[in-house]
Amino acid sequence: MSRLNCVDDTGRIKPGYYLKISDIAAQPSKGKAGLVPFSRASIYRMLDEGVFPTPLRLSATRSVAWRSEDIQAFRDELNAGSGARRGSHE
Repeated sequence: MSRLNCVDDTGRIKPGYYLKISDIAAQPSKGKAGLVPFSRASIYRMLDEGVFPTPLRLSATRSVAWRSEDIQAFRDELNAGSGARRGSHE
């Protein structure tokens, strides 16, 4: 999914989308900012710690996706001043 399709003019993620890790995670080596300022490894570490939204399983395989509403709520939480969390996982 193109990041442009799921983000509105104000920079908020539109509801009703399912996002893969490649849509969400920052990839500085590829010049990709990501929807959150964390790498794939940091996101999975935060999942294990219970601080990142839980993905939905798409099939019996390992395919998962996150609801866009859950990722936007996480971004809102980051912007509300939980910078201590951000600094500990970058």
